[in-house]
Order: sequence, then C-alpha cells, then structure tokens
Amino acid sequence: MDFVYMPADQNPIARMVLMLRSNADPLQLVPSVKEVVRTLDANMPMMQTRAYEDLYLNQAVKGPAIAVKLVGAMGAVGLLLAIAGLYGLVAYNVSRRTREIGITYSHWRASLGCVAPGHG
Repeated sequence: MDFVYMPADQNPIARMVLMLRSNADPLQLVPSVKEVVRTLDANMPMMQTRAYEDLYLNQAVKGPAIAVKLVGAMGAVGLLLAIAGLYGLVAYNVSRRTREIGITYSHWRASLGCVAPGHG
C-alpha cells in the first residue's frame, strides 16, 4: 500500500484524527497525549477523545441500527395503511352488494330445499 504525506499547510483538512494503539486502558493515555499535542502546537484543539470501540459502535453499529429501525417502522406503518385500505375496499364492496348476496343465498337455499325460518 502506497502513502503520500502532504504538509498540512499545503493541504488543509478541517478535521484530523489521531489514533493510538495501547495494551493498557486507552482513556488513561489521554492526558499525556494531550500534553504532547500541546507541546507540538498550543493552538491545536483535541476534542472528542474516545476509545476506538466507542467510535466503532457509534459509526458501524448504532448508526445503521437506527436506520434499520426507522425503515422497519415506516414499513410497518405502510403495511397498516395497506391493511386499512383493503379492509375499506372490501367493506365498501360488501355494502354495495349486500342485497345481491342475500338474493343469491336465498336462491341457493331454495335449490337445496331448505325452508326459510318462519315460513314453514
């Protein structure tokens, strides 16, 4: 893998990241690293100091998990709207054809030889 090192004055980057590897607790190194950075450049701020596990969890696990939950919730709302729409469509068609269904049912019972209750 090739690397090109550019001077920060010629290629300014609004945000820089410093990553360290340690066998000990990485957050215990923060004060000494801040002191070293301060000795190199007193105007260089060092913000958002955190362990790599926290960075990984926030960027690679929690961010996509929130997106998945949001998409799932929108899918559930869409499914509920589709179910409500189909229910309304079926209810409307049944209400329009109730008389026709009753006539068909009475003809079917008559063809089987059934007598309507109260008429026999």
